[in-house]
Amino acid sequence: MDGNAVRREVLIHAHRTGAGHIGSCLSCADILAVLADYIQPDDAFILSKGHAALAHLASIGKADEFPEYKYGIQEYMGSLGHGFPIACGIALTGRRAFVLMGDGECDEGTTWEAARFAVENDLPVTVIIDHNLHGGCKKVPYHMELPMRTLYVDGHDDYQMRMAFSCPGPVAIVCQTTKGKGVSFMEGDNAWHYKSLTDEQLEAALCELS
Repeated sequence: MDGNAVRREVLIHAHRTGAGHIGSCLSCADILAVLADYIQPDDAFILSKGHAALAHLASIGKADEFPEYKYGIQEYMGSLGHGFPIACGIALTGRRAFVLMGDGECDEGTTWEAARFAVENDLPVTVIIDHNLHGGCKKVPYHMELPMRTLYVDGHDDYQMRMAFSCPGPVAIVCQTTKGKGVSFMEGDNAWHYKSLTDEQLEAALCELS
């Protein structure tokens, strides 16, 4: 499933359930689409950016079961900033662990402590940051670089992301994205962090993604 297919599923099911966080789901749709094909059965995936749960479920073909589906998911975080240390704990066992975070999480939680721990213990953990420049209420430029090897890629370019994901951990990958990506009236508009879709907006958005 490609990023736009994930976006269409997000829009359809967000409209059906009245869910918000649409802009956040659309910004990381390409990241999750690539990860769905890249991550191996023995790897672990942590969605620290828990408000993008619908995008993750869409990327693995489980959006129809939103919000009931839980099987096979390591962890969905509700308290932001704590997914990284969980990934470190899993990586301590020798499993390769991937964790998707929002950019705002880099300023909160136990993120920095986890980064130091990952480096000190040379853990096979990959931190992926959806850098869409927006938090829940304000812009959040990524100005606090984590104390670990960091790569910057276009979070809407599949090739760049696949190359970065292949780098051994510990590594942080900053995916530069657009909030609301793919739908012109949502792109860069932080109101879509919380708003739900009307019937007319759903039709217009799906036409843009067709």
